[in-house]
Amino acid sequence: MDLLALINQGIIAINNTGLSGIIYQAWIVVVYIVVAVFCLFYRRNYGYGWFRALLIPLLFLLSLDIFILLVGWALSGFTTFGQKDFVYGCCFVPLMAIGFGRLMKDDWRRMLDFMTPGYPLALAVVKISCCFVGCCFGYPVKHGLYNPIFEQELFPVQILEGIVALIVCFICAFIAKREAYRVTGRMYPIFLILFGGTRFFLEFLRLNIKLFWGISFLALWALLMVAVGVVWLVLDARRERKGRRT
Repeated sequence: MDLLALINQGIIAINNTGLSGIIYQAWIVVVYIVVAVFCLFYRRNYGYGWFRALLIPLLFLLSLDIFILLVGWALSGFTTFGQKDFVYGCCFVPLMAIGFGRLMKDDWRRMLDFMTPGYPLALAVVKISCCFVGCCFGYPVKHGLYNPIFEQELFPVQILEGIVALIVCFICAFIAKREAYRVTGRMYPIFLILFGGTRFFLEFLRLNIKLFWGISFLALWALLMVAVGVVWLVLDARRERKGRRT
């Protein structure tokens, strides 16, 4: 029996219990725990104690979850609450970081550099639960991931998105290590470019509403992430050059 067939049997078994929705919500706790454990190991690179290393991911992830829930509710015309997508909130995370920085009397760039690998890691973990409830689905294929909503096999885009997110996490951590964990505030825009760019292309594999040329609304948000990241890095480079001249 191959891995995909085994996963499909697990999806069917879980949905037969009628507890898939509860398991999906409970899995969010697993996401928080995984990111918290990562931050505990990662904290010394940025000089954080264990308390702040736990508090920062809790604040950042919780505020992002609440934000994207509200955005999803607003986009549904305030009719459906509970739908959310990670892409909607990414560009607003720096504003949250500035607020938390003032609240905790810490450098928001330091906090953001520290937290950056945690975002793709959180996404990689949460995609596991997406497989079991049938969200973030792809197109129908002959040998794919069983979707309990459509009751047929679809392209396993959730698994692919999780793998890509994990790769982005490793790349961000590698770049930070290469920079000797110097606080620059540039780690997050690098994440925006990497994640936004890959998510744009992954949207073509999703079975969702397309606006034009096969491009979805979320694909446009992904491009916005790339644009914000590029502009951020360009402005930061100009600021750094200007600082050297003076």
